Amino acid sequence: MSQQSAPKSTRASAFPWVTALYGLLFVAAIATLALTVLNRISEHEDLLTLGVVDESGAPLQGAEIAYGDHLYRSGDDGTVRLSMPEGVQAITVDLEGYSAVTGEVSPDHARNQTVTLVEATAPQTPEAPDTAASPTSEAPPTAAATAPATQEVAVGGTTESLSTPTTTAGEIAGTLRNIDGEPIMSGWITDGTSFAFSDADGHFVFEAGTIAPDATLTIFASGYHQQDLPVPADGQPLQVTLDHQMIKGIYYNPNIANTEEEVNRLVEIATTTEVNAIVIDIKEELIFYDTKVQFFRDAGIVNPIMDLPSVLQHFKDEGIYTIARLVVFKDSAVAVKFPELAVLDSQTGGLWRDMNGIAWVNPMDHTLWDANIELAYEAATLGFDEIQYDYIRFPTDGDLSRVVYGIPNSQENREAAIEKFLQRSYERLIPTGVKLSADVFGYTVLVEDDLGIGQNLDQLAPHVDYLSPMVYPSHWPEGSLAVNGHPNDFPYETIEISMGLAVQQLDGQRLKLRPWLQDFDYWIEGSQPYGDAEVRAQIDAVEDLGLSGWLIWDPNNRYHDGAYLPETDATPITEPATPAVVTPAATTRATTSTRRH
Repeated sequence: MSQQSAPKSTRASAFPWVTALYGLLFVAAIATLALTVLNRISEHEDLLTLGVVDESGAPLQGAEIAYGDHLYRSGDDGTVRLSMPEGVQAITVDLEGYSAVTGEVSPDHARNQTVTLVEATAPQTPEAPDTAASPTSEAPPTAAATAPATQEVAVGGTTESLSTPTTTAGEIAGTLRNIDGEPIMSGWITDGTSFAFSDADGHFVFEAGTIAPDATLTIFASGYHQQDLPVPADGQPLQVTLDHQMIKGIYYNPNIANTEEEVNRLVEIATTTEVNAIVIDIKEELIFYDTKVQFFRDAGIVNPIMDLPSVLQHFKDEGIYTIARLVVFKDSAVAVKFPELAVLDSQTGGLWRDMNGIAWVNPMDHTLWDANIELAYEAATLGFDEIQYDYIRFPTDGDLSRVVYGIPNSQENREAAIEKFLQRSYERLIPTGVKLSADVFGYTVLVEDDLGIGQNLDQLAPHVDYLSPMVYPSHWPEGSLAVNGHPNDFPYETIEISMGLAVQQLDGQRLKLRPWLQDFDYWIEGSQPYGDAEVRAQIDAVEDLGLSGWLIWDPNNRYHDGAYLPETDATPITEPATPAVVTPAATTRATTSTRRH
């Protein structure tokens, strides 16, 4: 879990307290598998999610969407995301062999729509466009809107901006707010099968027939306690209040030690201090438990060195929040076993390897996406509270001029691969109630491009619950941040500057951020070792910024316990005394435990 040498900052003029970083050159190369390029989005934009399907409801890939002055194509799941216009905007959806549909989009239309294309030779029976209020955002489209060729239709129904949403017969709607009464955007609500997101006003809605009336809803938003509530029997809108939750974690590397004594030592930290979470490696080169995912069993990388269900139960019995760390694309053993899925070398035709001799699998390949998503899903069903992806990126060192992915090694293609992988993961995992997080390079907070690795902070944020920049002070080169010496010697200031930039880049959505902090010594001539004071300084900077928590990394599982407040001094994270009720107001209760690098 390391960073690359620092790239040149493109934000120096915007942020004068950050000096120019050292340059890092990434050379474009030819690549291996086709990939649909996604239009760039960021979480604070108002979005229209458009699904294109055929008459059977199957998604249509490659449909052309003419929207304003731009042309988009639907992805392999048939969807495309567009920015909502300021006024009325014409839109045309077309695919060879099908009759085109034209229409208009305006700011008051629903944010989630499906357009059904009819084969050109088939009889066409027009249907009325969707007119039901649907104030959700980013959830998969559920309502069909079909039309004959060239008929003008409104893509989306009219919706009103209300302090409390109204419902039509059979709809389940509600509003998410925090304890200060402020609306919560991008929270998710699921019944275990379908899901919806809350919009900028905190509103969410499930259309009639989407969920069963006796379902239990799991409700969550980044930086808040999860809540489980029954669907209201009277159909009245839910008013849900969520209270804040800080995840404060340490990392457990079972490859170093996986004895009962080692586990108990980590449990003791988590039960006697403010630490309330543990990050557990489940996959890094090998898989450390007896997975049933056939792809990895065929790859021969299953090495069950721990009884994972037993370890998880131990942590849960102690009220510890559990996070599964899953390394994705730095996967040398899989690359060797399945070279057709690997990054290839244009000169040798064989496996490309980085400067350390490590082979990588190809982040463009959907087979690898699906296998890792299934592993994450399995971990969710085992009982983890959260899945955390690491190495969700392209390689950074070695002779990058020789890498072969199958399509051009462009920023657009790299960003699309990482973003789409996370989006697909999120949509698969949300119904389980598990949270999703992703580790990213610390340098993503400084630059507006993808660093040559496919990671662009504000593009990834909509598809995870937490982003964890690795802002270890030792890994910033001297002169990269405006501190009076090497950043390693300024732990508070380094975290304050770097994570302050991350908050700005995410347009203030600080509750998406939960960084990795340093509790290890990294050899830098003349620099100080790390102890209680240095670790605590980093923690203080995170908490002063109002982020969603912190994670402490030491690859050897050795932590300076004196850096953590005693449990009695920590922010209370137990269930509130007031029980949760459905209507007219629901008070949060912590349904997941709140006890990782």
